[in-house]
Amino acid sequence: MKVLNIINVRWYNATAWYGHMLSLGLEALGHKTAVMGLPGTPPVIKAKEAGLQTYEAELNSLNPLKLIKSAAVFGKAVKEFKPDVVVCHRGEFFFYFTHVRFWEKPEWKLVRVRGDRRPPKADALSRWLYHNAVDKVVTSSESMRRFHLDNLKLPPNKVVTLYGGVETELFSRNEDGRQRVRHEFGFSDNDFVLGILGRYDTVKGHESLFRAVEELRNEGMDKIRLLIAGVDACMNEKDIKLMLENRGIQGITAVTGKRDDIADVISAMDLGVIPSLGSEAVCRVGMEMLSCGVPVIGSDIGVIPEIIPPSNIFIAGDVQSIKNRIRDYKAYHKSYDYIDFAEQFASFFN
Repeated sequence: MKVLNIINVRWYNATAWYGHMLSLGLEALGHKTAVMGLPGTPPVIKAKEAGLQTYEAELNSLNPLKLIKSAAVFGKAVKEFKPDVVVCHRGEFFFYFTHVRFWEKPEWKLVRVRGDRRPPKADALSRWLYHNAVDKVVTSSESMRRFHLDNLKLPPNKVVTLYGGVETELFSRNEDGRQRVRHEFGFSDNDFVLGILGRYDTVKGHESLFRAVEELRNEGMDKIRLLIAGVDACMNEKDIKLMLENRGIQGITAVTGKRDDIADVISAMDLGVIPSLGSEAVCRVGMEMLSCGVPVIGSDIGVIPEIIPPSNIFIAGDVQSIKNRIRDYKAYHKSYDYIDFAEQFASFFN
């Protein structure tokens, strides 16, 4: 099977990661894979670094001339690469793909991936397109799959939920790395280290976790520690440190900044926490933590309750609920491997 992944995302967000891991997994399984994306963007750069064939076009532009050029680039890709499957990961330019699929009746099949929280429109036009011009739909959560079944009235065999997968050879528990990182930040073997990994953004729920840690420490959990890894976004590291100071927990917290040894940083954690208040259509961080053998607790947001057990779920933003899960959680381990992800995708067509 030959797959053309359309990953027209300007940055390396969860949607781009999902498409990239699918590309790597399919290629590893022997399914020739190419990537089409926006010029000079991370999905294209990473695909090139992986040795995949790439095509670049301004698929997200509103300029008619650029859209015509993008259509020409897509035509070139189809002619040169001869895909069996075209996978569309974003809504921009999707209408053109459905137009070609319906009117020209090409040999390739069209797949729409829904890897975000925003559901498609459920109007008459959308229902017609999904029934007549889309061959398969892949969703990153079961809730999104149910939306397609209930609102677009698609048959169950046309829609599948695939959560994604990580490179388990890179994200695996490293005891040496664990000890090195814990020593670097002054954590002892007896310390109970909570870890949060993600961009600095209010939607990621840092504040509610900080409040929970503050209260647990005041209630006698004197060995609790906090390890924060992330990059600047809507907030920066200065904002994070100010929040920690306001809670009086800066002395038991390590803020790592951007790291290249992220698997070792995760391995240094005793419990991973995903306190998100929104988003989480794809929970990459949870999969990476689980792959490193770290148990995870998380909020009842997005796909999080689908990839970790109910015993490890807390109410988003509810400090008492977070505290309860930190005190009492299940040491749960599960592997979300990108090869398994790609195998499930391929079997969807067989």
